[in-house]
Amino acid sequence: MTCTKDGREHAVTDIDFAAGHQARRGVYRAVCRHDVAPRSLSAPPGTPCTECKHWMHTQLTAETAEPDWLRWLKTLLGSGVLPDSGPPGPEPRCGGERAIAPAQSGRESN
Repeated sequence: MTCTKDGREHAVTDIDFAAGHQARRGVYRAVCRHDVAPRSLSAPPGTPCTECKHWMHTQLTAETAEPDWLRWLKTLLGSGVLPDSGPPGPEPRCGGERAIAPAQSGRESN
């Protein structure tokens, strides 16, 4: 959101945007703690605020980083520590074939 006061593009969280909207003052608190009086949304964005840009980068990096357990699992799988699942099992039967032999009753059929 570009501010009319300093001409910079600031990052405003959803929570701070909602709080500013509810206050009906037309001012929104940016993550850098600057009070933003927004420029027309049809105007081109201003120069990015350095603090907001750093905050955005930090948030995006934290959200896209792999969790420790996933890195650990990938390490185990790639190192050969975990056993291979082995060859695939028999192919499923289809059509009229029987997968299980009929039970032997002990009687002979005529």
